[in-house]
Amino acid sequence: MAENDRWVVQHPDGGWAVVREGRERVSDLVPTQEEAIQRGHEIVRNLGGGELVIKGVDGKIREKVTVAGGSPGDVASGSSVSSSEATREAAGRPGFFKRLFGRRSR
Repeated sequence: MAENDRWVVQHPDGGWAVVREGRERVSDLVPTQEEAIQRGHEIVRNLGGGELVIKGVDGKIREKVTVAGGSPGDVASGSSVSSSEATREAAGRPGFFKRLFGRRSR
């Protein structure tokens, strides 16, 4: 996976997280999957583009979306992006994302 890619996953403490593969810290944590998908699009677009991988409640990959890069104010056609407050907090359970994505590679 590329540096800018992000995953939308259900967080063990509730809500939905936007995460980077192999990282313990979440990029953002929001109450609904829809908000996480919108926030994931925003994050990837602001980083210059990449893939957004969306997991369902069953933990299986539901969708993979290629997101084009753009300036922070751009909104992709056909989608609305809400700006939510980033929580920038550590995952609630140590090792959760490590188990989710496997061993961290550097």
